[in-house]
Amino acid sequence: DLKKLKDSLDYALKYFPLLRSQLIQVSEFEYQYSPQENGLLFETHEADSTFQDSDNIEKYIIPVNSVPGQPLTKITLTRTSRGSVLAVSISHALVDGFSYFHFLSSWARVCRGENFIQPSSDRKVFLQNTAEATAEVGPHQLYSHCGLFYADHTRLQQPVQSYQEKIFISDETIRSSLEELKKESQVSFTANDLITAMLWQKYLPDWTREIDNLDTFITCPFDFRRVLTDFPKNYFGCALCFATASIDRQSLRKAALGELALLVRNSVTRIRDDYIFSSMQTL
Repeated sequence: DLKKLKDSLDYALKYFPLLRSQLIQVSEFEYQYSPQENGLLFETHEADSTFQDSDNIEKYIIPVNSVPGQPLTKITLTRTSRGSVLAVSISHALVDGFSYFHFLSSWARVCRGENFIQPSSDRKVFLQNTAEATAEVGPHQLYSHCGLFYADHTRLQQPVQSYQEKIFISDETIRSSLEELKKESQVSFTANDLITAMLWQKYLPDWTREIDNLDTFITCPFDFRRVLTDFPKNYFGCALCFATASIDRQSLRKAALGELALLVRNSVTRIRDDYIFSSMQTL
């Protein structure tokens, strides 16, 4: 029902006005969101092939390009002989995963005539805890304060080969492995700690063997809505900082799974108010 979909979208956007934004550049290194009539693109299409039978699902999506003058939200409804495909692309400059799904679920609830949790844009906790930058930020500060990296120039010149690999880790494997780790260290690990450690040990030795740096790193995005004091849990925007752990390549090959999981857990535990404010200030 196209009319119902558009009417409910217009209603939802009253509470999520940022989605109608474009970027505008106000100085050499500063951008702002600018609400515009054409800040959100909604298109409808008809397709002969169905989503289930398509060998290229990307044709249903119009990706957002996060540059000044372009809409930061693009929505495409494609109607086929076996149902409709709704594709929603939103710039990461506007949303993180939580906010993306907060909007989608709210739009769906409006469409069904249900109540939804209204978003908050309150950022006063940052305004109260940030100061003017006093020094240039270099690679060391970016890593120590934010867990992020400057890309090495020589690596940028290398062709990137990408491929997809699927790994199945059963619930039973996760559950039994967590029980074993708890016996060894008495630490309450999460499934994310365990899976991150497993993937770290499986892939990083090969991925880094042609890189001169002997250290390997694992970086996990962390939603700080759940830990930052006086910060709204329903904040709409990007509320991400990064938990980064490291170990040298030789030790990685020999490390017990619990050792790696502990490095991951410690990097996540480190994320508290001071680290979050320092990260935002550095960025």
